[in-house]
Amino acid sequence: MLYDDSMKPHVSWVIPFHNPINEWLGDAIDSIIGQNGDCPWELILVNDGTQDDILRETLYLAYELDPRIRLTGWDNECRGVAVALNHGISKARGDIIMRLDADDVAKPERMMLQTLFLEDEQDIDLVGTYVEFVDPLLKNIGWGTKSALSHDEAVIIMTASCPFYHPSIAFRKDLWERTGGYPTDYPHAEDYAWYLQVLQQGRVAGMDMPLTQLRRHPRRVSVTNQYEQRTSSDRVRTEAGRLFSS
Repeated sequence: MLYDDSMKPHVSWVIPFHNPINEWLGDAIDSIIGQNGDCPWELILVNDGTQDDILRETLYLAYELDPRIRLTGWDNECRGVAVALNHGISKARGDIIMRLDADDVAKPERMMLQTLFLEDEQDIDLVGTYVEFVDPLLKNIGWGTKSALSHDEAVIIMTASCPFYHPSIAFRKDLWERTGGYPTDYPHAEDYAWYLQVLQQGRVAGMDMPLTQLRRHPRRVSVTNQYEQRTSSDRVRTEAGRLFSS
């Protein structure tokens, strides 16, 4: 299908970034451009305080060459992933939001399969998947299968850990609207905290196939912001126990 600039996208990919490794962000963008199928999509890149002039110029060029790529955000400060995600999703024109991090890669079949899943399962608002763990050079180092495959399983997992790999999820934009968006007071665990509302106001499911490659490297949030993430996650677990434990 030829891209028509006036065509409303069905899927909006949202990638927030802060001082990314340029080559890795390029891999993420290329993986979206290379998706299988003819589903109309857009990519919203949210600059969360990056001050790399070369990177900004490169992204502006990509935007000019491909109108499906939209660049938004701010240069002067890092406001956090939750703020950046809410900003990007608020500008999304698609009915389905797909997440990806700036250092990860979506497999070619991901958009087609998750979109078909949500079209077939109209009662499901969010779907996650298994993931493939890779090293910085995208070589396989393992598989991530600790992801819920049903709503009930997600509720059980919530009391102990996050039920989905955040970069793997696809969800209906109206779910984000109903829940009020990502909470901004759970630093580096905004996804885990958001699922508290998601599980109460929507229905979730999972696909037992790895559709995203997650890079494992020393700069990832779980390493660089380990204490803050653990503290926020502990708060979520306490609240999940209160809400979901029978």
